[in-house]
Amino acid sequence: MSRIPEAMVLHARHRIPGFGVWGPAAAYCSAIVVIAVTMILGYRSQVDLRLQERTREAAVAYESVISTLAAAPELFFAQLVRDTDVTRIVRDANTADNEQFSRLNRELFARLDHEYAVLAAQDFRQLHFHTRDNRSFVRFHRPDRYGDDLTEARPTVRITNETQRPTYAFEEGRIYSGFRYVFPLVHADEHVGTVEISMSYQAIISRMQVSRAAAFDFIVRREVVEDLVFDGELANYEASCFSELFLRESAFAQPDTGRVLGVEFECIAADAPRSRRLVSDLEQAVATSVPFRIDGVDIAVSAIPIRNISGDAVAFILGYTRFDEARNLRWLFSLIGLSMALLSGLAFVLFLRVSRAHERELRLSRDLKYTMQEKDRFFSIVSHDLRGPMGSLANLAEILHDELKDIIEVPLNAREIAEVIAEGAANSSQLLSDLLDWSRSQRGDMHYAPEELSLHGLVQDQFALLRNAAASKSITLSQDTQSETVFADDYMLRTVVRNLLSNAIKFTPDGGRIHVRSRRSAAGVVVTVEDTGIGMSEAQRNSIFDLTVKSSTKGTRAEAGTGLGLKVCQEFVQAHGGTIDVESEPGTGTQIHVLFPNGPT
Repeated sequence: MSRIPEAMVLHARHRIPGFGVWGPAAAYCSAIVVIAVTMILGYRSQVDLRLQERTREAAVAYESVISTLAAAPELFFAQLVRDTDVTRIVRDANTADNEQFSRLNRELFARLDHEYAVLAAQDFRQLHFHTRDNRSFVRFHRPDRYGDDLTEARPTVRITNETQRPTYAFEEGRIYSGFRYVFPLVHADEHVGTVEISMSYQAIISRMQVSRAAAFDFIVRREVVEDLVFDGELANYEASCFSELFLRESAFAQPDTGRVLGVEFECIAADAPRSRRLVSDLEQAVATSVPFRIDGVDIAVSAIPIRNISGDAVAFILGYTRFDEARNLRWLFSLIGLSMALLSGLAFVLFLRVSRAHERELRLSRDLKYTMQEKDRFFSIVSHDLRGPMGSLANLAEILHDELKDIIEVPLNAREIAEVIAEGAANSSQLLSDLLDWSRSQRGDMHYAPEELSLHGLVQDQFALLRNAAASKSITLSQDTQSETVFADDYMLRTVVRNLLSNAIKFTPDGGRIHVRSRRSAAGVVVTVEDTGIGMSEAQRNSIFDLTVKSSTKGTRAEAGTGLGLKVCQEFVQAHGGTIDVESEPGTGTQIHVLFPNGPT
């Protein structure tokens, strides 16, 4: 055999180190960057999901309180409509002159002053009567203010007078805003006006706090307050710390975040204006939750838009809760990122060690035959060092996945991560096994020892290995091989059957069926693996054994593959002198027929 010229060896000595170190180093640095970016994006995605949960929880708490509050106003109204003196007074107010109107106002106030006190004790702020032409008749919370036309300012009053049906809604007011229950009043079958019972949002907030470890606040759009509230009542409002476009009722105490969160409200208020997202969502009336980190404490500020009867978002309920999940997620993604970085570093170091060892061997090698021997030795090292650990990793990942499924306290994202790790490790182990089998067959390094084998027992063994994969997709495995024997190499036959079954599971949808059958012909034994999968086109059938064509596709659950397993099957079948044929059409499943020739008689 001719020897490699010295000049080529010297050239290789200078070229290989540069490629063998700087190339992998750049790839390693790129991998670290990809890991960091992936962890950051994953963390943000999980945080966003949990913030969406906070928003939904706050919205549900608000709707639950509103739906249960109607009972008290409805009970009061049921008692009120039976008092004909009250309805008579309201009727007379519709046609009274100014003097009579004032007298009737005082008469009704005196008659229901006690009932108003009872309502106020239940946190209902306003008891307000109106004439049928929408004029304010008696404001029990401001008895000196009456007679003003509410047609434009109070749609709930106007709608109730027009439809003579109760109206429940949030509404801005001339003095306060609140959730209002407006009922029509009738005297002797004549519609005479309406009565409103409303609750302040401080009372609503106090009820929301009963079921949630949270602090709440209520803010109203500035232009709504300035357009509707009496000039003398504007002192009841102050600017919100979140945005100058919103006001809060100054009579309300600041949210007690110190007791609930361990962080004083002033600290949160000082940091809030720096959150462009929160201010933007408030201005656009979007339900949202925004994270803050104050004095080492993670909190979430949830904003629930409150819409009036016209559907306009004119106010917000603000909820403050601890957001400890953010800290837990930071730890989790930091741990995962660090683990992946360490694994990448170990892989890089291992690659450098293998690369340098191979480089030293290349420098000592002067002829082509010795170089080929070193290449074979490299494959042997890979087989010995990686096949066992990769198989162990796949088994451990599967055990971890199975264990986590039954532990309730484990976060859902941890189960999903374990599932991804288990699937990736199993795919990598299978790919490594296929790669090594194929490389050994290419080098002629496979030990071929055919014998008479029981096909039924061998297929049953492969069913046992793949039962979990099939069960995860509810796929039925069955066979009809009876007592058939095949003259074949045990390892090669098992590999062929296992790869064909694994491929069938990958491309068979949930609830499908895979059947293995055999028949003896004059040429030998034909083993058929039939599935009810997605099938193949003619172009796919023609290229599945050609490694120069990238024909591998994703399975029905996006299972990855390389197509190398089928090539290994073809190599092993040809080693027996047999053939492998494929029958398939898109949507009709696939049948793969493998012929193993008869053995010596």
